[in-house]
Parts: sequence; C-alpha cells; structure tokens
Amino acid sequence: MLRRIAAFIAFVALVAAVSALVYFNPAESSFRYSPDREIRLPLGVLMLVAGVAGMLVMFLLMLLREGRHAVHEWRIQRGIRTAERTATLRGEARSLSLAGDYARARSLFTKATKIRTPDVGDLIDYASTHLLEGNAKEAKKVLENAQKDFGNDPLLLSELARASRLAGDDAAAVSALERALAVYPRSSKLLAALRDVLVDTGAWARAAEVQERVVQMKPDDANERNRLTGVRYETAVRLPREERSAALSAITASGDDFVPAILERARAFADAGDASRAGKVLEKASRRRANGALLDEIERLAAPDDTARVAKLYVKLVETFPGSAILRGRAARYLTTCGRSEQAAELLRGTLAEGAPPAIEAARVLLFESRGQSSEATEAAKRLIERDPCLYAPWRCSGCGVVVETWSARCPRCNAWGLVDNL
Repeated sequence: MLRRIAAFIAFVALVAAVSALVYFNPAESSFRYSPDREIRLPLGVLMLVAGVAGMLVMFLLMLLREGRHAVHEWRIQRGIRTAERTATLRGEARSLSLAGDYARARSLFTKATKIRTPDVGDLIDYASTHLLEGNAKEAKKVLENAQKDFGNDPLLLSELARASRLAGDDAAAVSALERALAVYPRSSKLLAALRDVLVDTGAWARAAEVQERVVQMKPDDANERNRLTGVRYETAVRLPREERSAALSAITASGDDFVPAILERARAFADAGDASRAGKVLEKASRRRANGALLDEIERLAAPDDTARVAKLYVKLVETFPGSAILRGRAARYLTTCGRSEQAAELLRGTLAEGAPPAIEAARVLLFESRGQSSEATEAAKRLIERDPCLYAPWRCSGCGVVVETWSARCPRCNAWGLVDNL
C-alpha cells in the first residue's frame, strides 16, 4: 500500500513539474533540423520533447544491451545442451563398444560428431572400435585420415603407431612415433614404445640410441638399464668381427656381470683359435659370480689336459659361494667324472642325505656308481626321482622366475637380458 501511495505521489509530482515547465516557459522557440526547415514550439514543450527523446535513446541502448546478453545466454545454453547430448551419445557408444556391439557404437560416435565438431579423443575412440573388432587396418586408415585435421598430435600418433603394429606395418609405427617424439621429445612412454618396435624389428643400433634417452630420464630404473645393456649387446654381436670385440669389451667394462657379453667374448677368442684366453675370460667372470652358462662354456672349451685346472676352479668356487647347493652338486659331479671321487665325496659330506636339492642327489648317484656302491646309488636315485626327475638343474630367470629348457641371453617371458641361470 505504501509503495502505491509513494508511486502515486511521484507521478503527481512529475506531472506538476512538467506542467510548471511548460507554464513558466510559454515563449516560442525554434528547432531547426535543416537549412530551410524548422519547428517552432514553446520552449517548455521543446525541453520536454528533448527529455523524452533522450530517455527513448537510453531505453533503446539498454534494450540493445539486454538483447545482446540474451543472445549470449542463449548460445551458452545451446552449447551446454549440445555438450550434454554429445556426452550422452559418447557414453552410450563406449558402453556398446564394451558390450561388443561395435557397429552401433560407431554409429553413435558418428552421430555425436555431426552434432559437435569431433576432437582427437573422439576419433581415437572411433578407431578403437575397429581395433577391438580385430580390424587394425581400418583403424589405421581412420587415424591416418584424422591427421588431415589434427596434424602431428602426439596422442593421435601414439594410437596410430599401436594400430600400425597390430596391422603388421612396423615401418608406419616407427614413423608415427618418430613424429610424435618430434613434438614431445621428453615423453618416456613414446620413447619406450619406439624402443619396443625397434627391438621387435631387429633395428638394434637405433634401439640402443632410443634406450639411452630412456635411461637418461630414468637413471635409477634397473630394468631400463638392463634393457640398455641388452640392446647394446644385440648390436655388438651383429657387428663385423673386428668391431664386435671392442663393443663387447665396452659392455663388460661397464657391467662385469653381464653373462651374454662375457660368453660372446669368450666364443670370439675360441673361434679365433685362442682357447686359453677364452678360458681366462670365463674363469675370471665365474670367480666374481658363479653362473651355469659360464661353467658350461668352461667345461665345453676345456681340453682333456685342462681337467685339473677346471676341477681346481670348481673347488675354489664352492669355497667362495658356500651357500649354493646346486653349485656344490655340480662341482661334485664334475670331480667325479674326472676321477676325483675323494674330492667329490668331501664336497658332499657336509650335505644332508634327506631333503637335499636334486643337484646334490644327482651328484651322489654319480659318485656311488663310480665307486661301485650300487645300493647307495639306487637309494640316491630313488630320492632324486621322488623329488623331481626332470629338473636336476633348471634354467630359471631371476627376474620373473620362469623356467626354460635351455639357456638364452634373453628371458622369453619378461624379455630381460642376462638373468637366466641354473645356479
């Protein structure tokens, strides 16, 4: 009620003010709007008209401003509705993709891109439906076409490399990863992916260069350092003979315990007719770290008159590594075959008869047979068969624990180099 009374009073005051303005200014005045045209009206009326015109202009300006705000708000709301719609379509498409309905998923992805301009993630999701469907070539084609709009986007190129590998085009994968790294050179993920492709394709020299960059970024990662030594080793063994020796020496100098490089150096000396030097390389490495592959090579290269030297090495190794039952059993076996049964018996004397490792039992069988103790040999053989007749000294990766039939420089499961041993 008070507001209405106040409004009425204000209206009456405004009318009174306007009336007074017109009444106290009755004299005519002219308003010229062209050289030969003018309007003559009382001064008060002209003042009133000018005020009304100013108010009208202000009203129009305010109306224009509010209109712009309204249009802007409408565009925002339309964008929100579009984003919600496309998000719903993408969510449904991803759900269909997980459910295995790849054709419908692609249809929804396409529908979403018609509503709103697609980004890199949309095209990657679309291509992934082809990958999940097992059609890597079509996924590769989609991602290659996407480069026309997004260029060398690292995320797009990374996915293109994955699709190319699945499609069997390793060269395209390498090219995509190289371009991605040109944009993002500090990406350890891209470097690792490029290294893996190069390793799988046998481009060892280039793989070594890439792996050096990975190790520089992760200097404390033992797995990455192992990969670097491994790819350097693979590069070295493929070099000409005169360059191979220097490359292998550099590897053993930086990592004395890398068995594959030590074996390769020894074999190179043996192939060149220097078996003595080959044996020294292997024995020196064995004294640092007893390894079944090194000992196998020592036995293989040993001449008939070198058995005493090898037997002495085995005794020394058992003293150096007293906790290795497999090494003790292996040493006893070798001593027995060389006619040193007393030394072999001395090595086995401190071991338990029951619950001994297969290597110990196998050495006992051989020792008893050499002495003609058939009943004791039979008992030992029985215990060996009960324990495990096949795994007398299994080759095992110290990294992942997988058991393999023969020694290899690289583990077939975890792909680490130099970790397979049977001691």
